[in-house]
Amino acid sequence: MYTSGAAADVSEVVTGMVRVPAGAPPAAGWPTISWAHGTTGSADHCAPSRALDYLPVPDPMVADGFVVASTDYPGLGTPGLHPYLDGATEGSSVVDIVEAAAQLPGVLLSGDYAVWGHSQGGHAALFARELAASRSPQRRLVGTVAIAPPALLRDSLTAILTLQPKGFAALTLAGIASRHPDARLSDILVPEAISAIDQTIEKGCKLHVDQALMLFGASNVVVAPPNAVEPWRTLLDRSEPGMTAGTGPLLLVHSVDDRTVPEVMSAVVKGRTCGRGEPTLRWLNASGGHSGVVGDTYPATRQWVLDRFAGLPAPTSCGSPDSPSPR
Repeated sequence: MYTSGAAADVSEVVTGMVRVPAGAPPAAGWPTISWAHGTTGSADHCAPSRALDYLPVPDPMVADGFVVASTDYPGLGTPGLHPYLDGATEGSSVVDIVEAAAQLPGVLLSGDYAVWGHSQGGHAALFARELAASRSPQRRLVGTVAIAPPALLRDSLTAILTLQPKGFAALTLAGIASRHPDARLSDILVPEAISAIDQTIEKGCKLHVDQALMLFGASNVVVAPPNAVEPWRTLLDRSEPGMTAGTGPLLLVHSVDDRTVPEVMSAVVKGRTCGRGEPTLRWLNASGGHSGVVGDTYPATRQWVLDRFAGLPAPTSCGSPDSPSPR
């Protein structure tokens, strides 16, 4: 357990896991990878640390001599509702767990770390990259990997509410409402949908939330679209990734056949970061879907991370077509 907070005057308890290599650390300390997990849900028992056999994707790199720290995110495993896709909250917890790991007895960390995330975690990783310099100025973020990160939140969330599954939208809206009392679900959703969310959001994980909202089929549950109602519009804009300059090189990874988070979302992020001259590389694979692309690209992604720790120049695809991940 450690403390984190999206605002300087707010601190909350967050849970997570830290895996440490066997033996004594090197003289300079272990380099660190902060892993941001994909969507699990909002109920406390959906927190990855509640199941200690949950393996973050970079976990094999513990054998390479890296500490792997993985946050649950606020409200997921601790009291209160998880602010799903709240960029500042998630990103802060991804950065702060590195400092928390450094305070564990016998854990000596170097000043270098990388951030690595998938899906919801890809979104969190992008915000961690934006917050790294201000939240952890004493450490150097050598690179960020964001796999299938959600973006275009305002318009995509409005569209998803008319489709299936609706769990992604329910998690996002409930999380925002939990942190912002002026954001009322009744301004955008019918009472039956609000009731289904209230009865499920803190009891079941993502699949259960999807199933609860399946009762509505493809019917309209919207009173007013969130992209046209304040404060929803402004709050969703605050969680739009890539709008603020970040620290260090960025690797975006996506699959053309991703039906959960369309690949156009990471393309938009690339356009934003490249537009500011930030070193950005995007791999676009022909297959792998939303989840399979993680394992398919792991060897190449691992090498990219190792190269950043080694201080090699970061490749970029800004101004160039995107290529598949190296084999």
